[in-house]
Amino acid sequence: MRLEANGDCFEGIKATEGLSRAWRHGIYYTLAWTYLAMIEMWTGRFLRHWWKYRHIIHSVVGTIILIFTLIGWIIMMSNAKWQTSWDNLHVVTGNICTWLVLAMLAGGFVLLGLMKLVDLPWNTKYINLARHIHHYFGYFCVVIV
Repeated sequence: MRLEANGDCFEGIKATEGLSRAWRHGIYYTLAWTYLAMIEMWTGRFLRHWWKYRHIIHSVVGTIILIFTLIGWIIMMSNAKWQTSWDNLHVVTGNICTWLVLAMLAGGFVLLGLMKLVDLPWNTKYINLARHIHHYFGYFCVVIV
């Protein structure tokens, strides 16, 4: 169903078909950096007692954020013919925040690998350092975004 500005309604059209690339980019980023990021923070903060479910939910939602971030970035970069401008504040901050979020999510994958695949005790210097970097970097990204 598509709603027109004059109030007309048409059925049989995909939900994103009538939306511009900028709108689709905004929808993906809003979902990823607002709603899904809140789930990430919620699982990190309030599900500590159920650590197994916490890690599963946190990892799945983090992966979805990564996918949505990449889709939103690809939509706008393809729209801009893979060139960026440094004279628009939205574009500059958007690129910086995108790369910060991707770095944080990559750090989450490294942390998950260290915790699950490497045979290290939980409270070692390396695990705690990686956990704290990911934790504080997440808060930094929330403040910036």
